[in-house]
Amino acid sequence: MTLAPKSNQLGQQQRAAILDKAFALFARQGYRRTSFGDIAEEVELSRPAIYHYFKNKDAVFNAVTDRIHRDISLAIERVLEKPGSLEERLVGVFEARAGRDYALLFVSPHGRELLDERKRRDEGTKAGSSPKSRAAMEALMREADKSGEIQLNLHRLNVASAVDLLDHFFEGLLMREPSEVNASAAALAMVSVFIAGLRASPSLKE
Repeated sequence: MTLAPKSNQLGQQQRAAILDKAFALFARQGYRRTSFGDIAEEVELSRPAIYHYFKNKDAVFNAVTDRIHRDISLAIERVLEKPGSLEERLVGVFEARAGRDYALLFVSPHGRELLDERKRRDEGTKAGSSPKSRAAMEALMREADKSGEIQLNLHRLNVASAVDLLDHFFEGLLMREPSEVNASAAALAMVSVFIAGLRASPSLKE
C-alpha cells in the first residue's frame, strides 16, 4: 500500500528534474536548436525512459512554461494580498509578470526567442501569465472605480478599456526595454500619471 505513493513521488521528482535540466538546455541552446534527443541526453535518460514523462519536445517546453506561469500567478496573488496604493499594486502586478521574463533575458542569449515561443503558445488561451495579470489589474481597477477613488466614466472608459491601455504599455516595455530596473521605473511613472488623471476631482464632479 505504501509503494504507490512512494513511486508517484519519485516520478514527480524525476519529472521536475527533467524540467530543470530542459530549461537550462533551452536557455543555453535556444528552442529551435534543441531536440528531444538533446533533452534525453541532458537528463541522462534513454528515449523510451523519457517518453514515460513527455511525448516530445513541445510537451517538455509546454511543461516548462506552465511551471513559469504558476510561479507568476503566485507572485501576482501575493501582490493582491498586500496593502498598498493603487499605483503600487498595479506596478507590482507588472513586476510579478515581468520578473521571470527579465531573468530569462539576463541568463540566456536566446531569451527573446524563448519568450516569443512562449507568447506564441499562450495566444488564444487563458493559461498564460498575461491573462492572469490582466485579470488582476481588472480587479484592482474595478475596486478603485467602485470605491470612487477613480471615476472611469468621466473619461469615457470602463474597466476593460482602462486595462487595455495599461496592458499595451506594459507589453511595449517588455518588448523594448532591456533593463528590468528601467522598466519598473517607467511603469511606475506612467501608472502614476495615468491614475492621477482618473482620480475624481471637485471640478469634474460639478
